[in-house]
Amino acid sequence: MKLLIIDDEELTRKGLLKAIDWGAMGIHEIYEAEDGLEGLEMARRKQPQIILSDIRMPRLNGIAMAKKLQEFLPDCSLILMSGYSDREYLKAAIRLKAVRFVEKPIDSLEIEEAIHIAIEDNHRLSSTRQSEALHKLAKEGQLALYMTLAPEQRPELTPELTAPVTTAIRPAMYFTTMIIKYTGSLDDIKDTILPEIHRDFSNFLSYRHMSCLYVIKHDQYLVYHLFGERQPEERGISQAGEYLKQRFAEMPPFFIAIGDTVHHIEQVYKSYNSAVILLQNGFFCGYGCILMNKADSPAASPAFSDPAPAFSEALLSMNQERITQSLENIYGMLCQSTSLMPNQVKDVYYKLFVTIQNTYRKLAIHSEQSFALNNTILEDIQNCYTLLELQSLLEKKAALLVDSVHNQVPEHPTIHLIKDFISKNYQWESLSVKEISDHVHMTASYICTLFKHETGLTLNQYITSYRIEKAKSLLADSNNKITEISSRVGYADGNYFGKCFKKQVGLSPSEYREQMLL
Repeated sequence: MKLLIIDDEELTRKGLLKAIDWGAMGIHEIYEAEDGLEGLEMARRKQPQIILSDIRMPRLNGIAMAKKLQEFLPDCSLILMSGYSDREYLKAAIRLKAVRFVEKPIDSLEIEEAIHIAIEDNHRLSSTRQSEALHKLAKEGQLALYMTLAPEQRPELTPELTAPVTTAIRPAMYFTTMIIKYTGSLDDIKDTILPEIHRDFSNFLSYRHMSCLYVIKHDQYLVYHLFGERQPEERGISQAGEYLKQRFAEMPPFFIAIGDTVHHIEQVYKSYNSAVILLQNGFFCGYGCILMNKADSPAASPAFSDPAPAFSEALLSMNQERITQSLENIYGMLCQSTSLMPNQVKDVYYKLFVTIQNTYRKLAIHSEQSFALNNTILEDIQNCYTLLELQSLLEKKAALLVDSVHNQVPEHPTIHLIKDFISKNYQWESLSVKEISDHVHMTASYICTLFKHETGLTLNQYITSYRIEKAKSLLADSNNKITEISSRVGYADGNYFGKCFKKQVGLSPSEYREQMLL
């Protein structure tokens, strides 16, 4: 807690500092001033919770100073001191609601008692103010949420709903909605940092003749409604977006979308909806971007064509220059494909990841990377919030494929015989380790150890992966029934096939087919 001592006698100030154990009372910052004018300036800069001030001082006395103090620091607790038994000063102190009026010469016990009362008053007032602020924010949040709803979804706008901001907001105003979308959760900052940012942002807007309300939706979207009597200029709205961008710069990655300005509170949902639509573009623009509708309509994007075939050819060539050029072409084409939505782009990348996986199979490369791709591909895609992140992930997986080819050692002859036998007999449910060991004329325990050492996979893992790969190829043709595919790849039980497929791919056979046929 902060304390400001104002007295033109230095001896009095220093005596108070030494006579009382301020730290024991929870006061850890103490400032001094020589008169009322200096005291006002110090109070304005340091914002003390308690002021202990003499009354008779040069330039500006304590009563006149206290009156000015109430204009910018109304919650400060004031203790007045005077060496003169003057009834007029006492009356003035009462009118100013001073905590105590202490006569000089100073009695340290009397000062301590007055300070304790001031501290209790400050805690009580602070608690009340905090409770009022939280209640006001909650009410404003209800109104802000109401403003995002379309007419058919919302109740009638009542005076009770607008009561928290009734002095500032009127229906026939101009409104602009801004949405900040986080990739993480707002839960960690909503009770600490957000109220402070909201207060500062409100001050920023007041200089531009605007006010705002905000509400958190789905723990990931921070919705601001800016409003004012005059239609805002685009430059002013852009500056507001830049201000929030700077304030949230140290937070988790985010996007900012600014909706169209509308006239009348009943139309705010249109501004909100336009901001929601703009958020989709954040996927293409990257983190920290500010998205606004511009007067110029965007140029039509070039016709989109599936990049997977060309990408497959580049990978199979193992020519680094061709692969790099193919990756650049993919990114350039998708950056310009304004007609595609983020989920559609993710579908494109899913096929490209599958292309990498198929290349492992076509080149007979069996590494940990080829099978890890199977298990994490969907999760990796979902964790990408921007096109650049997806592209970086694709480039990384393509580089791992190239490294696997270059680092591949010649296959052990026995392993080649085992794989060849599996490729010709995988469709039989009865295929077993014993059959394989008999085929290569070695014991089952030896070939299991050898296969694991050479490939990093157990024989059963390899058989399952091989069957699932064959099933994926068959699923690409919609004429093949899933029940038939199951038996064709060695699974008599369709339910068991479905469980194995989902464990390996992350999708059920039908879900995988839907993805492939999009």
